[in-house]
Amino acid sequence: MGLGVFLVAVTMLFVAFTASYLARRTAADWAPVPLPELFWVNTAVLVASSAALEWGRRRGVHAVHLTGGVGALAYALRQVDRHPDPLGAVEAPALYWHFVDALWLYVFAVLAFL
Repeated sequence: MGLGVFLVAVTMLFVAFTASYLARRTAADWAPVPLPELFWVNTAVLVASSAALEWGRRRGVHAVHLTGGVGALAYALRQVDRHPDPLGAVEAPALYWHFVDALWLYVFAVLAFL
């Protein structure tokens, strides 16, 4: 339940960011900023890493991942041997990883297409 509350709070935060961004864009002094090439590369890497996590989770093996999720996944992997349900040990980190991926796609869509 704690992770669910956290994800709802982060979602609300990004809804507020989006509303502020969209409202600010209507100002007369708004100057659009071009998206850097890294924006597209980062999106591809993040989506690929989420797909790799899901592939690994469904087959009972775990992949090495990038960014902030590495710490949570490493902790989960250490817990697998001690956890009565080995796949259950990675459920919360996997949910968080997919949430971050979906959140990035949301930010990507707002910045790239709105």
